[in-house]
Amino acid sequence: MNRVFRPRNFHIQARVEPTVEPDKRFSNEGKLMRRPALLSMLVLGVVAVVGVGTAQAKPDLSFGVEGVATLNPPYPPGWSNERIEAIATGQNGETYVVARQSSCSRYPCSEGDFVFRYLANGSLEPVFAGSRGFAIPPEAANRYEIGAPLISVDSSGLPIAGRTVEPQGSGSGAVVVRRLLPDGVLDTGWGAGGAVRLPCPCVGGSTQLLGGPMESTFVVATSVTRKKRNGGKSGATASATLIKLDSTGHRAKGFGARGSVTAKMPGEGGIEYDAITPAGATFFGGRGLTGATVSGFLVKVTAKGKIDGKFKGHALHALKRLKGLKGNEVRVTAAVVGRSGPIELFGTAGSIGGFELRLRQNGTLLRGWGTKGLQLLPFPIAAAVQGREGSTMALTGEEAAPPRLLRITSKGKLDPVFGKTGELLPGATVETGFSIFPAGLGRVGVSDLGLRECRQVCEAAAKLYRFQEGK
Repeated sequence: MNRVFRPRNFHIQARVEPTVEPDKRFSNEGKLMRRPALLSMLVLGVVAVVGVGTAQAKPDLSFGVEGVATLNPPYPPGWSNERIEAIATGQNGETYVVARQSSCSRYPCSEGDFVFRYLANGSLEPVFAGSRGFAIPPEAANRYEIGAPLISVDSSGLPIAGRTVEPQGSGSGAVVVRRLLPDGVLDTGWGAGGAVRLPCPCVGGSTQLLGGPMESTFVVATSVTRKKRNGGKSGATASATLIKLDSTGHRAKGFGARGSVTAKMPGEGGIEYDAITPAGATFFGGRGLTGATVSGFLVKVTAKGKIDGKFKGHALHALKRLKGLKGNEVRVTAAVVGRSGPIELFGTAGSIGGFELRLRQNGTLLRGWGTKGLQLLPFPIAAAVQGREGSTMALTGEEAAPPRLLRITSKGKLDPVFGKTGELLPGATVETGFSIFPAGLGRVGVSDLGLRECRQVCEAAAKLYRFQEGK
């Protein structure tokens, strides 16, 4: 994993250019009404348009303070924000934040995870969930079983909150998923009284929620099992379990077996990035330990929950193109996948910078692009999202330096008008937990969870950045 990412907090992006209408669900008075929205796809985000030709990036001055919003959700007297656990942004720029809050005024200490909403202008929505925030239930009496809180946004713009339940001993894990209404109240008509509990290998930071097509929700859980050869353990095999819920909160019919599928990764390797298309096809990539997978692998699960064996074979062969790079620690870190265009893989090549590798939809190398399908970049790439006209917005992932925002053209070159060295994030430091996501028409957002070393009691220091493209 690249250093600027929080483990398993992946960005799932699909290249598509819809027309985005102004979001009328939120008025200045905080009045709410539900409106069908365009397809939204992911953890932190949504499918939206960013990038406008060769315009220069600059902070969106209508957002926060000079383009930066500090995330400091309210809390009762005696409480504090320990950290921001997760962030998800809707297609029109509204952001849902999960804050871990605690109080030690009495013994034992109290703590919880609360969901808050920030509007598209970076200000806190004061009436969401009664201004206290929606409390994600712990889902377990034993504190050792209480897992990580999760957040996403579905294609109608509604927040989806969840919690993993850690397995203990020989038991299996689980995840509990809930959908909230626009005012932050639990949607009791979704699932069974507003909640869905699903058994799955859901542990730690290896689980995420994704917004899929037609108000569906994906639970994606990755796990690792040890392999044995000749009586001894020789390696680990990663797998990804997908569970699809329909718009009513029940297992989706026609997807895998009873709404779920498990895809095993080849070569005793770990999953390092993933992607989802507007139609719901899902990709998982990483590097293996065997000769066939040491350059990387890419596995495709179709929108119907079937593993595409031919694609996996083609991709294994195409990724061998990376063997020609002389840098150290060559690996793919992000994928941008469209409906019918190429599959774009971005990554790092250590000291020589980064790269973009392009595959066809069937997994074969797009040799007619770049230099036999490969284009070098001056900076290592940590994360990437879609842009217009074939462009890509990306975050750099240099060692000992804050990330910078880049625009990569359809030819795999940095847009010089956007900035030869990229746009600096105001006030950003060398931390972890940076993410990039579309944030409405002509805008791109960056979230900073503020993850840093803390030896005492520290307040959360998370931020949202918003950039626009224009003169």
